[in-house]
Amino acid sequence: MYNAMLRKGYDGTPEDAVESMVEVHNFLNEGAWNEIEGWEARFSGGLKDGWEACREGEEGWVEMVMNGTWRPRERTQPKLIRFMGRPGDTTPKARFMSYMSWFYPGRFAEEPPFDRHDWFVQRITPSGEKREIRYVIDYYSAPLSPQASLYSIWMCGPP
Repeated sequence: MYNAMLRKGYDGTPEDAVESMVEVHNFLNEGAWNEIEGWEARFSGGLKDGWEACREGEEGWVEMVMNGTWRPRERTQPKLIRFMGRPGDTTPKARFMSYMSWFYPGRFAEEPPFDRHDWFVQRITPSGEKREIRYVIDYYSAPLSPQASLYSIWMCGPP
């Protein structure tokens, strides 16, 4: 990781800080993958299943899973095909959020995301068809709190 940072022009980072940076990087990637698995659990059976799972919000979906009222179709685990870091590219959602922060500074993040990753995932539909789905993840700085979200994820491609 240290050599990659040097190639990208980040030469002010002490070498002994890299281990901590790798731990944070791995933590964020594992959290993003868990989020992707959650989206896949809801939407891999189709848009109707996804709507049923999401119509009550995140808390409603968790409650439906816990009490057994949401029964997803048989599905396979998503498979990561490839992964791209795109820190210099701003997503349309991040641009919109930045624009909204001018009008509602208390409700929307004023700082743009510090990183962006595109994750390409293989989904096998209930009919057996393989589809490639792209998830775009913006990483934001957040205060240390249990409620803070470090990333914003949106799915590109057919559900």
